[in-house]
Amino acid sequence: MSIISKVKAMKLIHDVLGLGYLELISSYISGKRTVKITTNNTILKVSLLEAWKLTWKLDLLRKNGWNIKEITCNLITLYYPKEDVTITCRLNKGFDFGHLIEIFNQQAYNFDVNGKNVVDVGMSNGDSSIYFAKKGAKRGVFSCSHLIRELLVKLYQIISNILYCPQVSLV
Repeated sequence: MSIISKVKAMKLIHDVLGLGYLELISSYISGKRTVKITTNNTILKVSLLEAWKLTWKLDLLRKNGWNIKEITCNLITLYYPKEDVTITCRLNKGFDFGHLIEIFNQQAYNFDVNGKNVVDVGMSNGDSSIYFAKKGAKRGVFSCSHLIRELLVKLYQIISNILYCPQVSLV
């Protein structure tokens, strides 16, 4: 990583997480390579690399309208004012940040669910369920089991071969 890249990374960490330049530079020069992120009376000690990874993801969310409300241990709470959504995501597991961008900003579920029953299988941190509820879904059935998803897909295939049922679709 070039010195210019390191300076850009430190600027982004400073802008997104609010860490001081002095702390970032001294952490790098001293060889400790760890920083303390302080928010809402919580101190989270992370490596510079983890701070950079987190900052990169958060910057993408921030550019898409999300705000950081709180960071605690391995969780972060974000707020999306456009849809009035508050959601807590894991910091170091899964694709939670990517899902938020896909679902809320890129409108991955660009279909009408208003007044419909929705089955959300494999719900991760519940972001799709929240999205469907905000878009007027009447009821939701939620499960995190991949086995249940496979069973529902098979059941849908069987039912769609037997009955013509236009109000049920697999998306």
